[in-house]
Amino acid sequence: RQYQADVQALFRAHTLQDMARQVRALGNEELSCVPANLIPADCSKITPEMVTLTELDEQQLADIAATVPGGMANIQDI
Repeated sequence: RQYQADVQALFRAHTLQDMARQVRALGNEELSCVPANLIPADCSKITPEMVTLTELDEQQLADIAATVPGGMANIQDI
């Protein structure tokens, strides 16, 4: 599948979830492949079950969070 979004959507979106809502599948196909974000806004620990688009273990998540200023609390989704 191919997807498109208006370039202005990059500047209007405040979160990744906002951006995902503006993405459209080409050919007027229904976009249903984006799962819900399971990471709550006030999350301080991300578990592998919360990450639906990839397969990461707890150590890999901790390694990623170590590179993000503010740690896991500043990660919207992976």
